[in-house]
Amino acid sequence: MSILKVNTIQKKDGSDFPLGKIGQVISTDWVGEQSTSSSSFVDITNSSLSITPSSTSSKILVTFHINGIRKDGVNGYGSFKLVGSGGSSLSKKVGHAVLYTANTSQLRIGSQSGTFLDSPATTSLCTYKLQMVSLATGIQLTVGDNGDTNSSITLMEVLA
Repeated sequence: MSILKVNTIQKKDGSDFPLGKIGQVISTDWVGEQSTSSSSFVDITNSSLSITPSSTSSKILVTFHINGIRKDGVNGYGSFKLVGSGGSSLSKKVGHAVLYTANTSQLRIGSQSGTFLDSPATTSLCTYKLQMVSLATGIQLTVGDNGDTNSSITLMEVLA
């Protein structure tokens, strides 16, 4: 077995390697149920979270988990989107809930998770939130499960 001990490691040109570190971490979770049959994206209640980067070179790592996705009514599907404002004009589709079944009663499909690395290039307040949309006539997309499951969103500042 060998042990390598060094004080610094540098690139060939003598400059330091950029070592990313996590600055601040902000997280929230929520319990509750929200439904939509809208064909336009609507905000998922309590999924909004804000962070102020300490440097314009910082990146924001966004992770989310939506629990208890189900549908009522006819077959179809829904979609989820991550939206950022402030230093970021982010609007990115981050997942689909495909909801096809042989009957028209409730169909539970569990959860949707995702991760996105944003580069807002600002030291101003940045807000991120999740949205959902129903993409079939008559479908009601529901997140949450009668208050029994937690959903969450976490923002981590990655320092340059």
